[in-house]
Amino acid sequence: MSAGAGLVLGVIVPCRDEVGVIERRLRNLAGLVWPEVRASGRRVPAHRLLVVDDGSRDGTAELAGPLLGELFPPGGEVHAELVRNTLRSGKCGAVTAGVGRLGDGVDLVVLTDADVVCRREALLAIARAFERDLELGLACGAQCFVRDLAPDGTPRGRTGSRPCRRATSTTAGAPPLAPWSRGAAGCSASTDSSWPGARLRGSSRGQGSPRTIST
Repeated sequence: MSAGAGLVLGVIVPCRDEVGVIERRLRNLAGLVWPEVRASGRRVPAHRLLVVDDGSRDGTAELAGPLLGELFPPGGEVHAELVRNTLRSGKCGAVTAGVGRLGDGVDLVVLTDADVVCRREALLAIARAFERDLELGLACGAQCFVRDLAPDGTPRGRTGSRPCRRATSTTAGAPPLAPWSRGAAGCSASTDSSWPGARLRGSSRGQGSPRTIST
């Protein structure tokens, strides 16, 4: 389901040996509100989702491939694919491979790990933040802990029905989407309801390469 902003997103999920969480991550992404993209010429460009496998030996890639086809069917608003990291081993190499695969077809590059999930309108909030503030250099969602997560990434509380939210001391009171710096590339997150994402300003779709990011 789409609503709101017009930026084309390129979401990268670098992973290695994440067979226990990759399905939850992909089902969570499939249930999000992706920004509405305005037509460019005669066609509406699709968002991109890349699962970059970094040499998994536990069946992560074999599970992720069919799931991407099931959750993001061809011709939809999100073009999803499994990519093998053929660059140097490690997260940095996997992210670099993903960015290279995206090329200049996206406006905003978003990173997320396989073992986290995000709230339903997180992508929309990130896109709107960058559209509002042309000087914004980086944005990251506030961390949030939950007691448990359903297979689709939905938070479950003590009774299995209500989420239990608890912000860390470094993010308590922070807005849902807070800029960390202007002109710097980098972000981090490590909890089950966080959403990292970043973009450097400097070009727009059709006028150059996508923004540089790191996590």
